[in-house]
Amino acid sequence: MQQIFQAIKSGEFPNRHRLAADIEVTIKTIQRDLDFMRERLHLPIAFDQEGKGYRFTQPISSFPMVELTEAELVSVFIGQKALAQYKGTPFEAPLRSAFDKLTSNLSGKLTMAWSDLDAVVCHRLLPQKKSPPHLRPGQDEKRQAVRHDL
Repeated sequence: MQQIFQAIKSGEFPNRHRLAADIEVTIKTIQRDLDFMRERLHLPIAFDQEGKGYRFTQPISSFPMVELTEAELVSVFIGQKALAQYKGTPFEAPLRSAFDKLTSNLSGKLTMAWSDLDAVVCHRLLPQKKSPPHLRPGQDEKRQAVRHDL
């Protein structure tokens, strides 16, 4: 829907066929997305006969805020907490980039403070696998090396 939004916002009057080809989906999918954008997101989208494509009937600055359920909001919060655990690792940059993309359209007011969520959600890394207690330190690695060589 972001791609459809941007194409319409460009002022080039994209039609369903062009949108479907550009986004690589079916025309029916484009129509469903356009209907959703009009009916659920209340975007003022109309087909312009003269331009032979879609346009906004009123100025629109940005894609509307995404509505989240409580469970989805908690999931975003857990994702934000998990990100901190990868700080300084090779995973930090791609995870942060993905998280920023996912949350870029989240704006507006929250009725729950992050600190309130922090009080009810606990997120910990699982402990690393340890050697079985009957093995001495280093013995498990030797056992694994022997298995690998077999």
